[in-house]
Amino acid sequence: REIRWKHLHKEGFVGVTVDMDGKQMAGLGKYLTTIDPLHREWQWQLKNVVVFCQIHFLRSITAAGGAVENSYSVHSRMRALLTCQSLEEYLELCNCLIMNESVPVQQWARHKKNAVIAAGLNKECSLISNSDWDMLSKTSNAVEQSANKSYSYGKRLRLLKAIQVAHQLDLRDMSQYKSRDELGIRHISRSTSMSSRYINHLARDSKSVEQVNGTC
Repeated sequence: REIRWKHLHKEGFVGVTVDMDGKQMAGLGKYLTTIDPLHREWQWQLKNVVVFCQIHFLRSITAAGGAVENSYSVHSRMRALLTCQSLEEYLELCNCLIMNESVPVQQWARHKKNAVIAAGLNKECSLISNSDWDMLSKTSNAVEQSANKSYSYGKRLRLLKAIQVAHQLDLRDMSQYKSRDELGIRHISRSTSMSSRYINHLARDSKSVEQVNGTC
């Protein structure tokens, strides 16, 4: 069955949420160019389908701006790229960061100024419609979780085996999603309440102390 994309075929996949890995982006864009009847450039393709994971975006802010944050630190100004109301405003903020902040933040802002990166971070810079953008997930955690599950089957699998494993994982994920969506059943047995998480944190903390004392 042919894979179809909304921006090319008026139906099919609306978009995809990814991290900002350059090689993955280029590969996806070039693939879309090959199935585009007009063979438009890969950068245009990405502007029509890509949303970048905001968890990765926030981690990059900490890496560039430092772990210490307060009400006057650069972190909030960097995060503001997500809420700019136009492409012009987005680029202006990037330029302000480049002209006024530390070297790591300047380098970070130059990267975010890239047209494809901007399109994946802010819907006002994207070619995806606002309604479709709002529908797409803003994190890639679910995909990363599936990738981590796949490691249980081993690494460097042969192509056919890898395809079969991916199919099994997809079926399992869909079954778990259906169970949660229809029945409210989670695929994890541990409690997610605040009190339970607090107790678990204390237990891990105590275990760490015991390990340290045991090595003294």
